[in-house]
Amino acid sequence: MASIEGDLMRKLILGLAALTMVAAACQPGAGEPEATFGATLTCPWDQSDPTMRTFIVAGQSNMVAANGNPGTLPTAYEAGTNAQLQMWDEGEWKPLALSTENKKDKLKYGPDLPFAWTLHAACPDSNIGIIKYAVGGTAIERWVPSGDLGQELSARAQAAYFSHPDVTIEGFLFQQGGGDTQTREEAESWDEDYLSIVDFARNTPGVANDLPFLHGTYRFDPFPDDFSALDPDDYIGMAPGGRDFFFHMLVSQWTVQYDRPGIYPVIHRDLPLKDDGIHWNSDGIRLAGQNFAVAYTNEAN
Repeated sequence: MASIEGDLMRKLILGLAALTMVAAACQPGAGEPEATFGATLTCPWDQSDPTMRTFIVAGQSNMVAANGNPGTLPTAYEAGTNAQLQMWDEGEWKPLALSTENKKDKLKYGPDLPFAWTLHAACPDSNIGIIKYAVGGTAIERWVPSGDLGQELSARAQAAYFSHPDVTIEGFLFQQGGGDTQTREEAESWDEDYLSIVDFARNTPGVANDLPFLHGTYRFDPFPDDFSALDPDDYIGMAPGGRDFFFHMLVSQWTVQYDRPGIYPVIHRDLPLKDDGIHWNSDGIRLAGQNFAVAYTNEAN
């Protein structure tokens, strides 16, 4: 087993136990970071086209975003004041805002909302839609096409698609993985299950056969972005919360991009967290949304 000694070992353990370091880039600052940062991105499509550019969003707790509480975003974001930004909510298209979907009747937001606002800043003349279904504490086997959550997501996406006269599906955002870290088998098969979702979606009528798939993956110092050379057996039991095979799952999330074109790991490095050391706080949620927007505009197009 590879050794990490002295200060480096202490840094690793503290980083994994607390995960409290603030991201080095894209920090919320003066003004709204989504507008400021998004304006530096290049819009990936022709804005003269009135099509609603729509993204399917799915995953577990950090996509549900338990800490996406009212009062932690600009009023315009929370109240749904921009008709160009829409969400599929409670069986109909509505202005993008706080939602009770999948949040136990509590108004919440996840990374999808800052993602849309960042993309809006890059594409101010475009119509953007979000179809979201996320459930905390879920393993990826429930999201595969035959799984209960996969079937529900598919049904919602189809209903949303056929309920609007002019929708194109532009991408799939997925934030999931923690539910597959308890056993080696689950962690090491994450990529195979994810590929089944990719293949199913790309073979669905109305969806491009090269639809971009973006999935969030966690990083902490001293680990690099690229996990190709990492031996996850060296780090069994080092992740918080009893997630013994956390690093095996991260390796699956990294290497899956080589199995199909158009799959993009989105690095979430040291995003600020709640006191539980696992779930993002409001700043972390916003940064995650921005990360997805950057990856989509800079890598997927």
